[in-house]
Amino acid sequence: MRASTGLMSSMGSAGRLVLPVWVLPVRALPVLALLALAVLGLALGGCVPEAPVAASLSWPESLFDGASNLTQGCVDDFDPTVDYFPEKANFRHTEQLEVEYHGHYKQVTFRPSSDPEHIQRYFLVQCGTPEPVDAAGAVVVSVPVRHFIATAASWPGVIDALGLVDQLAGLGTTRRLTTASIQERVERGEVTETGRFHHTDVEKILDLEAGLVVDTFSSYDDYEFKHLLEAVGAPVVLDGKHLEATPLATSEWIQWLALFFNRERDAEVLFQGIEERYQQLAQQVGTVENRPVVMTDWFDKDAWNVFGSANASARHIVDAGGAYFWEEDTPLNWFEVPLTLAFERAAEADHWVWVPSTLRNMDDVLSQEQRLASLPVVRNGELYGFDLGAPEADRAPFYDQLLTAPDVVLADMISIFHPDVLPDHEPVFFRRLEPGEAREVSSLSPRLRKKGES
Repeated sequence: MRASTGLMSSMGSAGRLVLPVWVLPVRALPVLALLALAVLGLALGGCVPEAPVAASLSWPESLFDGASNLTQGCVDDFDPTVDYFPEKANFRHTEQLEVEYHGHYKQVTFRPSSDPEHIQRYFLVQCGTPEPVDAAGAVVVSVPVRHFIATAASWPGVIDALGLVDQLAGLGTTRRLTTASIQERVERGEVTETGRFHHTDVEKILDLEAGLVVDTFSSYDDYEFKHLLEAVGAPVVLDGKHLEATPLATSEWIQWLALFFNRERDAEVLFQGIEERYQQLAQQVGTVENRPVVMTDWFDKDAWNVFGSANASARHIVDAGGAYFWEEDTPLNWFEVPLTLAFERAAEADHWVWVPSTLRNMDDVLSQEQRLASLPVVRNGELYGFDLGAPEADRAPFYDQLLTAPDVVLADMISIFHPDVLPDHEPVFFRRLEPGEAREVSSLSPRLRKKGES
């Protein structure tokens, strides 16, 4: 919580560090300097009375009927014998997530596949009930969250599908946003762009007084701002959906987000439909003998960005009846290979998917690297961008719907790799690149991000 003037108290009621307002603005300061300011704030702010909780953060008291989770209210009369979460999450694909239910609170554990020792634990406590004793020192979130901030570009589709649009206060970036319901709120000034990674605007995050900040986990300390945001009093949880090994495990993070809003039933209905459609499609090409070789993405200077065998995008290709052009078994989510070696493998490719969306046609591709013209996949014109329906370059609906439409992505791929299996399918995300006049390309960053998710 934040006082509007003067100083903020140094510690909240649950022992959480809060900074005085005078340490801001902080955007241009390095992380270590910001943490130093946090310590200074703790030393100077301890004797100042705590500001009251903003009214916008609190739900009214509601009568719990025992049949469904409270999604817009606090318990009016706590009973320790009652199960306040009759609707529960059921993770069946991800190996990174666990949730335990304890009557009036949920204990959520996230073990990042890229760094299993970096365990994240969150206590989600039904508002109107007491904080559990064993939550001391952990991240505690009052649920259902009323207002929140999501930093990753892949959350808007989920937010819309779960009916959380009116509770969204901030997005890390709106540059790629195509979800109409959220765009409307952005245009009305009801959703604020907060920045991500090194561009995180801490002052804006504090001004929004959100009950939760959903940020992205990174194994690289310089890309993770969790400690910085916590130091200034923002409740932060980290998502690791970009580390999953399968598309369905990635999509299952829909249920993780729903935990913070007590919307387990809605998330299960949504995900179950995705799961059933995906599995039915995968079965149609599960036994095909002819698996075309598929290459992906782009290069960076003298190295090509390659998916590891533990990457959901590589699994998407396999589930669509293709063979990824780099099939070595590795626990890595992604890695780089020398450009010359990548060209040798690419010579065998039948299709090239996930061509960067800033490349609008074949001439754009060749203008960046003439050696690509020697590849059969290029000569045959089998290049596919993922920006169908994009209103402008690098603003594709694919980003918003990454979690809610893996089954549609699968259908698009099957129609490319095995057109006889889905002869009537109309592409939704993938677009075949046609000849065209080369243009100046302002950015060619691969879809695959080295340090974190797009």
